[in-house]
Amino acid sequence: MESLKKNSQFQKVYKKGQSKASKYLVVYWLDNKDNSSANRYGITVSKKIGNAVVRNKVKRRIKEILRKWDDNNYIKLNLDIVIIARKPVVNLNYHQIKSDLKSLLYRCSLIKG
Repeated sequence: MESLKKNSQFQKVYKKGQSKASKYLVVYWLDNKDNSSANRYGITVSKKIGNAVVRNKVKRRIKEILRKWDDNNYIKLNLDIVIIARKPVVNLNYHQIKSDLKSLLYRCSLIKG
């Protein structure tokens, strides 16, 4: 699982990509042709959500969900995906975040099958 690291990579996905949102998460995605068939992920959690401990907890949960799905080829390939957490996400547990992310990716047509 590769990650988006530079601000320019995030900005490219925001400007040229598509997006969908739920109450808890926002997903931006963009086809990436020059990316050797691996997806790249970026996770954004604003300071408005909470202190560093809370933000890192949310990021770790989302990363773990994406890692499992990426290992099982659950998500379509050659994509740059940015996930933004919204404030109400702090009240969710791992399984609720997983369910919300799954339904959001399904609405974006990013899930195989």
